[in-house]
Amino acid sequence: MRRIIKRTMFIFMAIGFILSIYGCAKSDKNNVSEATRTIIDMGGNEVVIPTEIKRVACGSNPGMDMMIAFGAGEELVAAHKTVFDNPWFEKFYPNAEQLMKIDSYEPEAEILLAMNVDIVFLPDPNICAGLREKGVCAVCLRVYNSEEVKGAAKLLGEVFGGEVAEKSKNWLTAFEESIEDIAAKVEDVPFEERPVVYEIIGAKYKGIYRTNYGDAQAWLEYGGGQIATLDLAGATWGNMPTEEAIVAT
Repeated sequence: MRRIIKRTMFIFMAIGFILSIYGCAKSDKNNVSEATRTIIDMGGNEVVIPTEIKRVACGSNPGMDMMIAFGAGEELVAAHKTVFDNPWFEKFYPNAEQLMKIDSYEPEAEILLAMNVDIVFLPDPNICAGLREKGVCAVCLRVYNSEEVKGAAKLLGEVFGGEVAEKSKNWLTAFEESIEDIAAKVEDVPFEERPVVYEIIGAKYKGIYRTNYGDAQAWLEYGGGQIATLDLAGATWGNMPTEEAIVAT
């Protein structure tokens, strides 16, 4: 009986060792083979990823939208749990019922490993680093402002290549052209005459839940407006400013 237990423990230890080698741990150029390649994720970290990617867990909802739009939707096997609260998601992605739910901010390495994902996209670089230490190929993908939108599109193109890379490139070109076109239309409007806009984030299935701040509102400036909460950019996203603070803007 003791021999059986020892053999079983040895098997589990061997599996863990294999996962630590072939999982997406800290980049080691000596370990990179034809089956892997190295990228720089949006946390600024070198990450070794598989050359061929077939199973993806995406904990970034906007990043997942991009994946689907760029033609990588078939690789999805899991998504952040909140996206399933939106009835629109099933219309946008008919295979929604087949996806597993994950928590972007408390993902469990064991679950991701059991799902046999090739890569998982998450917005927090620290969480990604922790998962990589456990053998999960975790890549930071953030889409919280306009610059990160462009960075996410580029990263997805680099990760998936082929058709996804081509669509990403075309989309980025259209994105930049749109910004330039709108900027040309509003450039003659004096800044003091531009409307001051206060934005509250909400959704029909979630309700109003916070004020938006700072660089996440760059689109307001692109359109020729002033951001009412610009001076409140350091506030916590979870806090709503007082009515007096907004009126003062």
